[in-house]
Amino acid sequence: MNPARRVYIAILGILVWIAGLIAAYYLIHKPVTPDIALGIGKAAWQIIVTFGAISFTGGLGRRILPLQSAPLLVRVALQAALGMGLICLAILAVGVSIGVNAFYAWLGMVVLAGMSWRQIIAWWLDWVGLTIIWRASNGFGRAVAILLTLLLASTLCTALAPPLKFDALVYHLSLPATYLKAGRIYYVAENAFWGMPQLGEMLYTWVIALAGLEAAAIFAWVAGLLALVGMLGFITSLLDTNSAWVALASLLSGHTLASALGWAYVDWLAILFGFGVLACLVYWRLEDRPLCLLLAGVYSGMALGTKYTAGVMLIAGSGAVFWHARKSPWVRSLAQYCLPAVWISMPWWIKNVLATGNPFYPFFFPAGAMTGLRLGFYDLPAWGGWQEVLFLPLSASIGGVEGAPGYSASIGPLLVSLAPFAWLGWRSRTAAGQVAVIMAGSIAVLGLAAWAVASRFSGLLIQSRLYFSFFPALALLAGAGYQGLNSLKLPAVRLGRVVGALILVVIGFSTLQVGMESIRQGNLRVLVEDYSIQDYLEENLGWYARAISAIQELPGKKKVLMLWEPRSLYCIPDCVADELLDRYIRDAWTSADPESILESWRLAGYTHLLYNRLGAGFVRNQDVRYSEGDWKLLDELLAQLPRGMEFGSAYSLYSLSP
Repeated sequence: MNPARRVYIAILGILVWIAGLIAAYYLIHKPVTPDIALGIGKAAWQIIVTFGAISFTGGLGRRILPLQSAPLLVRVALQAALGMGLICLAILAVGVSIGVNAFYAWLGMVVLAGMSWRQIIAWWLDWVGLTIIWRASNGFGRAVAILLTLLLASTLCTALAPPLKFDALVYHLSLPATYLKAGRIYYVAENAFWGMPQLGEMLYTWVIALAGLEAAAIFAWVAGLLALVGMLGFITSLLDTNSAWVALASLLSGHTLASALGWAYVDWLAILFGFGVLACLVYWRLEDRPLCLLLAGVYSGMALGTKYTAGVMLIAGSGAVFWHARKSPWVRSLAQYCLPAVWISMPWWIKNVLATGNPFYPFFFPAGAMTGLRLGFYDLPAWGGWQEVLFLPLSASIGGVEGAPGYSASIGPLLVSLAPFAWLGWRSRTAAGQVAVIMAGSIAVLGLAAWAVASRFSGLLIQSRLYFSFFPALALLAGAGYQGLNSLKLPAVRLGRVVGALILVVIGFSTLQVGMESIRQGNLRVLVEDYSIQDYLEENLGWYARAISAIQELPGKKKVLMLWEPRSLYCIPDCVADELLDRYIRDAWTSADPESILESWRLAGYTHLLYNRLGAGFVRNQDVRYSEGDWKLLDELLAQLPRGMEFGSAYSLYSLSP
């Protein structure tokens, strides 16, 4: 036998021996159970598919908008954002005319891959900008980067777990799930939030069809990552790397902004498009190119497509354009900015007009399922006094708590504490840096003014998260504020180091808080332990999850009416949620007796009633619009129903059979 062949056979024998023993060992000592392996495999699959979908948005955006002169990471973010805005319109058109399902979703992936595979590769190559900035960062910048990476990892774990947050269960994910159950996009009359712009929901419909429910939250997480890396590259190119890291830390020092990365909300999509507006307006001032102004308008329209109140960027941007172009033909500049915004957001107005006759459904006047009674009931008086307006955003920073009345969000301390110092060290800045700070300041001031005025019209409009689209401007100002403080030369005090240490403490607390929250929720347990999804939901959603499980186990065809329970995601299509918490009152105010109400429910096809006792009790104690007669009528109605299933003291499930 050839000596060389003997060597090869010997090597092969050694490898077979080692591999065989390893296989035999793990056959007995299994490192993971089949269920855990399935869970990890599912998570990996969802990450791969979602990043694939994001790649196609980046490739499409790059095909349309090369942006060769922009910094690498700015290109990455702006191209993906443009691709998202265009793909969502395609999903809307296809979903209304042909349908939505996994086949069409994968067909779209194949078409996009065929159109833009070269651009997709080039788009991914631009991510090398992260390594360039890492190498240019000093110890402080790298410390911030490490903390932010840990925070992002925690929120990714949240995104990989089944969704829990309120708005996702009410409409951000329930609408896509409804469309996919029906196989088409249509007017969902039983959910008033259908009238909101649905850019995010269209994208979520696409990725849910590709890889399941959690893929939507992963997509939202990547949108947030894109916004962050885009701002990192943008601010680095205009100020410096430390200022850029501080800008990101300022955004993520707020618990709501940090945690929302994993929630399947649309807040970070709004921030991504808001960043697009800011970047394009700055480049317009630097390069005096009408194309930049047109693109700023496009991103403003896309921000408006995520939620009505993200249109604050259209207002703030219009004011900034007018101010900066006031000595030139400002009407033309304003038209170049506003017309693309109106055009790109037009499909959302058209959908509402065709379905209900009201382009701004569900607001302003009765249309569709929104009666005059419902409109009046949904509106809330202005929250707080005029001091809330006078001290914005300080009052929102200190007094805002996630889920609490009023601002209902935590935006952290760094945006407000650092931004006022953006003007320090002015002369030492480059001309481009000065232009960026002036533009960001213009947008921030106008955005805050719009927030203050809107908050006096409705108690809902004071919520901080409604205005996140202009927060990239605040973040840039915070980064500039740190740069200005760092430039001060004081005897015996290195102010920059002291401020830097405080920033590390704040972002460290934020990272710790988000990480502990992820651990408490059991996000990793549901991925890597033998911990069922039902156990996870019951641990986090309490009796609600148990009640939904009971509904799913009901025999035969069922249609469940919910009272004071707006979350329907986990029982679509069997449940009709009380999305505005007004179902009972509109029936009580239009019917004379409990028998009439019950008969109307039965005629509508309802077979069961899920009554949220805790929710009703809270409303009874807090909402003065209900009279004692309304509650007496409810007690009489429930007394006529056969004894139902009880879920602690929280929920009761009744049969509506006569």
